[in-house]
Amino acid sequence: MISFLNYKVVAHTIIILIFILNLDGFMTAISSKKLKEIFQIVLELPEDVDYSNIRQITESKWDSLAHTSLIAAMESEFELTFDAKSYERLTSFAAAELLLKESGI
Repeated sequence: MISFLNYKVVAHTIIILIFILNLDGFMTAISSKKLKEIFQIVLELPEDVDYSNIRQITESKWDSLAHTSLIAAMESEFELTFDAKSYERLTSFAAAELLLKESGI
């Protein structure tokens, strides 16, 4: 037989899990906003840009210096270190989001 105290512990555990899941979503939103700011500053993008269309091949300001700046800013902002393969995979805003997701951000 489960006591009232056990029900209370289960209820508190569920509440904590719900809070953690919501906080995780909140952190993702914050990370996405920071990533957009990095891209906007480095590539000198307008505020109303559609980030889903940002690709290295279509952005005239995304040269080798901008590429290195994006990597450096992401590593600094999110306290990460990318390997050489990650440098090559960074070819779009969507790819940057994926790199962060794979890094646990």
